[in-house]
Amino acid sequence: MHTLSVVLPFHNAEPTLARALVSVLKDADEGAEIIAIDDRSTDGSAAIAAAVDDPRQRVISSAVPGVVGAGNTGIAPASGALIAP
Repeated sequence: MHTLSVVLPFHNAEPTLARALVSVLKDADEGAEIIAIDDRSTDGSAAIAAAVDDPRQRVISSAVPGVVGAGNTGIAPASGALIAP
């Protein structure tokens, strides 16, 4: 079990996603997990998230559109004692 799960939904966030993920990973301790949820992006966002090389992060595609659906997609597999949506 992780100490913290950070759920980060994104949609067409190509200009800012890499910086956001690096920032979250920098601030998260080794016991945290980051779950990046692709909310049907049509730009290069999914590839940017997948290119982040950190074992604490995983990328999941949401089948449910919208920030709430994507957030719920990320919360379901989260294993942290605390979940930060």
